[in-house]
Amino acid sequence: MTANTATKQPQLNNVENLFLLNYDQTKQFDPALRLVQTKPYPDHQFKLYTGERLDDMVASIKIHGVMQPIIVRPLGRYYQILSGHNRVNASQIAGLETIPAIILHDISDEDAYAIVIQTNLMQRGFRDLSHSERAAVIALHHTKMFSQGKRNDILQQLEVMQNVTADGQKTTSVQKKQKLDSRTSIAEQYDLNATRIARYIYLDKLVDALKVHFDNESMKLSVSTALSFLTEAEQKLLAKCVEMNHFKVTGAKADILRTYSQKGTLDEESLYLILSGEKKNGRPPKRPPSLRRSTIKQYFSGKMSSEEILDEIDKALAFYQKHKDDKEV
Repeated sequence: MTANTATKQPQLNNVENLFLLNYDQTKQFDPALRLVQTKPYPDHQFKLYTGERLDDMVASIKIHGVMQPIIVRPLGRYYQILSGHNRVNASQIAGLETIPAIILHDISDEDAYAIVIQTNLMQRGFRDLSHSERAAVIALHHTKMFSQGKRNDILQQLEVMQNVTADGQKTTSVQKKQKLDSRTSIAEQYDLNATRIARYIYLDKLVDALKVHFDNESMKLSVSTALSFLTEAEQKLLAKCVEMNHFKVTGAKADILRTYSQKGTLDEESLYLILSGEKKNGRPPKRPPSLRRSTIKQYFSGKMSSEEILDEIDKALAFYQKHKDDKEV
């Protein structure tokens, strides 16, 4: 674990004063945290930059270095990244070995998750997020643990941390961040109606393999509600079936999947039949009637095979249908 030397202590005090802390040793600044000591946040909801956006970041880092510190928390021998996954990725591509970092100590898992969500929202804006990323934001705001007061506190501290330069100093120009008025609902803040808010909350409950289909628009957000009632195992089977067969999951099919799941009858075979359109409702298909064994013994020899018996039945039915109106029959 990287330790700050005595020569860096004045800088740490400066940064701590900058954060307006009421308690000591909860935050510290390391201008050269080793990249090999960092680990991404598990199940990180936000996609890393690719293409031109990544290339531009790598080029900038090669020239100017990382201008804004990442935010991490110590976990065992490593530091878990809470903000700055793209900066870490671009720094590794650029060939850097260290990165400036703000280290948060004694932070709860709930607050860590809130920081992951909020920093991505502050940096990119809600409308620039994918469906699954929006779902993570909405779901966080909907939880009881993320109270209005806590969110305002986190936003206030993040706004300060996001405006610390690589040398631990506060920038002179502070970018205005998005804040939530306590009198404003989630729906009003993100310009969404209540139905869409609910669908995002349900979408957040889905496995990652399904979220991909919402992000690439191959599934409509409206089906997220029904699919969220499937078990995790059923969702994974669904994602696999859709990917292999390029099926479309309509609202009607999603409702049938939910019905089968609730009855405990949703397996790989029924999944395929529902998505292919062979099952049109939530009830298992009726089996055709079969002959009683006593009838078979009465009219057919025990030496006849099943195919021979079926052939005889076909002939008998064809004869009956042809002559059923004749008086002699």
